[in-house]
Order: sequence, then structure tokens, then C-alpha cells
Amino acid sequence: MKKALFALVVSFVSVNSFSHAPFVAPSNFIVAGGHTAVFAGFAELPFDSEVAIRGFEFSLFNPNGAKKALPLTNIKAVSVADVETSQEGTYQVIGQRKADIKYANLDQRWLRVLDTKDTKLKPLSERDFISELEVNEKTPQVSVKRFDDVITYFSKGKSSKLVKNSDANLTLGYSVHPNELKKNQPLIIDLAVKGKAAKNFNVEVEKQHKSLGEQDVVMKTISNHTGKVILNLSETGAYIVTISSPNTSEKVKPIADVYRTIISLNM
Repeated sequence: MKKALFALVVSFVSVNSFSHAPFVAPSNFIVAGGHTAVFAGFAELPFDSEVAIRGFEFSLFNPNGAKKALPLTNIKAVSVADVETSQEGTYQVIGQRKADIKYANLDQRWLRVLDTKDTKLKPLSERDFISELEVNEKTPQVSVKRFDDVITYFSKGKSSKLVKNSDANLTLGYSVHPNELKKNQPLIIDLAVKGKAAKNFNVEVEKQHKSLGEQDVVMKTISNHTGKVILNLSETGAYIVTISSPNTSEKVKPIADVYRTIISLNM
């Protein structure tokens, strides 16, 4: 049986909680033909794309590890790419972007500066951000880099060893092949940044709904001191795994680059 997302991507029936995050996913995680499709977008609910993806550069790695650019075509709600699948084995798709994140210090709190159009904001004490209109040249400010990766995998005929992706900002090592996940079999992911264990990284797992009224499946954990995180996926279905840099106190001036990697998986 094909592990398919296409019907769910276009019908928009999933219900979950993350806010307009980017993602990429194949129409099928297991393919058989000579071509397949890849979808990407910004979604508030897992795989429920509301806006076509922008600002990312996408690449495709074939089973032999050869890399090529993957152009996507945008419609209003989603982006799509055609992928030739002439070889057997596992294909990797990665989209990347780099951006500056600006923070400003007000009332001894380092808050992210956002270009919000909302003129009726809650009091600053009730927010975790600051509007650009509330910042002036005398406000202490600092910028850091944020590196975003969106990643997915699909296989034709058989799964094959994942070719090391040197382009990934956050290095991922899997205890189980992403296209061979089994119910109640723990998935251990080793995380590293620039060769060093990514400890205390936040990991959130959300499952796409298969029907209306289905209970949310959301798991939150952090990576340990060696960069390992253990995920216990107890239900079959499609998942979004979001991995992000450790939280920092608003009292501490941001100085380090931050990372976010969003993976689409299916079990």
C-alpha cells in the first residue's frame, strides 16, 4: 500500500496546533512510477498548506547522492514540484533559508521585533514580541541568524542508505530508516550542529488527522546531553517533527545562531 499524502494535502482536513510553519512532503512516501510530486507550503495545521512556500531554496538528492536544484511552482495555497524517479532507492528533499532575527531590549526584556500590522496589540507585559513601531534608534537591538531546513524522504522500490547531506544545517542521524518506521518501534534521532551534539534542543511531534473529531497527537521533548532524542510513535500516519534551538531567557541578550529543522515522516 502506498503511503500517500496527496488526498490529505488537497482536502485540508487535518487539525493541529503549530502556527504557519514551513514544510515539505512527497505526495507518496513510497512510489512506483517514473515521476512523483513534492508539495511545500506554510501551514498552521500539519500538511494543511495555506500559503505557497517562499524564501527557501530546494534541492533533491537521488539514491546515489547526486544533488540537483528542485524548482517549485507556486499557486496561492501550495507549491509543487515534479520529480523524476528513474532510480530505485531513497530520495531526499531539503529546502533551506537563512534570515536575520532582530531583538530589542525594552523593560529589561529581549523581545523579538516583528513587523505586525495589528494596531490593537495587548500590553507589552502580556506579549513575547515587540512591534517595529515600538522600537527607535535609542532602543538596544541585536540580530542573530536563523537557519531553517525543511526535509522529507521517499523511496522507490526499496529503501536505501541515506546519503550524508552535507548541506543540512542541523545534522540528523536515524536509528531506523525514515521510510521503514514501524508502530511502537522507538525512533532515535541524533542531532548535531557543526559536528557537536545539539543538546537541549526542543522537539515537537504532531500527527496529521485522518478523520474529523480525531484526538490531537502532540509530543514534546528535548534532546539529551549527547544530542539524542527518542520518539515513540504509537499510531500509524503522517507526522511533522519540529526541532529547534533551546529556549533562552528574555533576560539574556541573544548572541548565538538559532536553528530549526522540520521533518515530514510517515509510518
